[in-house]
Amino acid sequence: LRFSPGQFVYVSFPELENSEYHPFSIASGKNDGELRLVIKRAGDFTTELHKLRKGAHVNVKGPFGGFTFFAARRKKQLWIAGGIGVTPFLSGARSLRQSTETGKIEMIYATIEDKPYGLKELEAIEHKNPSFNVTHFHQDTFGHVSLKTLQDQFKDIHERVIYLCGPPPMIQAIEKEAAELGLSKNLHFEAFSY
Repeated sequence: LRFSPGQFVYVSFPELENSEYHPFSIASGKNDGELRLVIKRAGDFTTELHKLRKGAHVNVKGPFGGFTFFAARRKKQLWIAGGIGVTPFLSGARSLRQSTETGKIEMIYATIEDKPYGLKELEAIEHKNPSFNVTHFHQDTFGHVSLKTLQDQFKDIHERVIYLCGPPPMIQAIEKEAAELGLSKNLHFEAFSY
């Protein structure tokens, strides 16, 4: 499957009662050689997935979507992930090439979990790649992620391409802030509302 990090696929499982296609972001790295999806139990369909047996047949359509990091590959970036919105960023981080440009990609991973999915892997990628830095924002400690707060941390925020993926209320709040701060042109996002 040829894809760009940040894209998604539609999947269907013929063994399930509900065999309709559902969209999921690709979590695999570009050269992993396998298709990896990270799926959170959030509704009837995702709850049914635990019934699948190992080796179950899956139908895949795609890839789709324009939420990719390719166009900004030579620019400084700020990735903001909320909860399961980490999935396209896992794909992006797994696909990074080594670079000596420190802080080229800064990632904020905002969660309510103490040990969110993928954090250890993101930290391992950070350890190996000086161009990538990840910071876990736990809601109990830092509150909701805010561009106003982040601009104090990243003085060059107006020079960064900002990628955002997470729950709709988070997207709406940051989109509003981006307009207030003159960052709307920098902001690219994908909301989960299926």
